[in-house]
Amino acid sequence: MNKKENIIIQDGISIPELRHLADLQKINMALNQEEFMLIVGVYKKAIDRLALQAKKEGIEI
Repeated sequence: MNKKENIIIQDGISIPELRHLADLQKINMALNQEEFMLIVGVYKKAIDRLALQAKKEGIEI
């Protein structure tokens, strides 16, 4: 059996903040290409941070 390891996020956002992000998704259709790329850049930064943390913790992703 494969045991999946979880990355512990110490400084993650709260549930209300996650809900706020979900509410903001309603305006995605109003984004232009530049705004979209800025948002993608934020997500890429988070993904890179988590990948580095996983590597340090010996977690294969």
